[in-house]
Formats: sequence, C-alpha cells, structure tokens
Amino acid sequence: MVNINIGDLEPIAYCIVIREVLDSKRFLKGFGDNVLLKFPIKEIEENIKKIRKELLSEIENKKHFVGIKTLLLDLLDRILAMSSRYNSINYALASEIQNSIKKIMRNITYADNFNDLEKLYEEFNRSVFLNMYKLFQESIKLRK
Repeated sequence: MVNINIGDLEPIAYCIVIREVLDSKRFLKGFGDNVLLKFPIKEIEENIKKIRKELLSEIENKKHFVGIKTLLLDLLDRILAMSSRYNSINYALASEIQNSIKKIMRNITYADNFNDLEKLYEEFNRSVFLNMYKLFQESIKLRK
C-alpha cells in the first residue's frame, strides 16, 4: 500500500475546483441549489438567494466575477508552483503544464465575463488537469 498525503492531493484538488468554476453556466445556474433545495439551512437561505440573484444579474455579477477571476488566478499560481515537483518524473510534461497554466492565466486576466472564462474549460481540462493527473499517477507508481 502506498501512502498518499494531503500535499500529494493538493494540486489535483485545486484542479477540480478550477474545473467546477470554469464550467460557468453550471456554476451560475446551480449556485446554492443544495442548500436551498435539498439540505436547507434557514439561517443563511436569504443570503444565498441574494448572492444567487446577484450572480444572475448582469450588473451585480461584475463584483463576483472579479472575485472568481482572483480565485482562479490564485489557484493556478499555486498549481504552477506545485507542478515543479513533477519535473524529475517527466520534465517535458511538467513544462507543458506550466506553459499551459501561464497561457490560461493570461487569458483569465483579459476575460470580461463568465462566458470568456467558460471558453477556457476545455483547454484547462486537456492541457492542465488531465496531464497533472497523469503525473500524479506516475509519482504514485514510483513509490511502490
């Protein structure tokens, strides 16, 4: 059995969060569904409804959009740093991931709306997430 710690899983977890947020249509339309419909929390219900309304409002969602861009850039920055741990496993693939992250970060800084972010979903999935997962798997195999 191979020991896997939180540090090993961190880049993959960040990738999963980024994928969820880049899927903007689902993110915007599904925000708060569980807490409102399946597992109600009365104390926060009105606040969730307010945030949801703001997200769906053209004018109000700008402030949320800036926050989402900031979150994405921060997580990508962390993944960029963590990806270097895989240089010794597969330098070419790790470098490809790093270059893809830089390109995606540039595109995020120029994004004007959630639709612009959603256009990055496939690229992120293909060039960062799946490759990061491959390197994660390879690193686990090397521990056996």
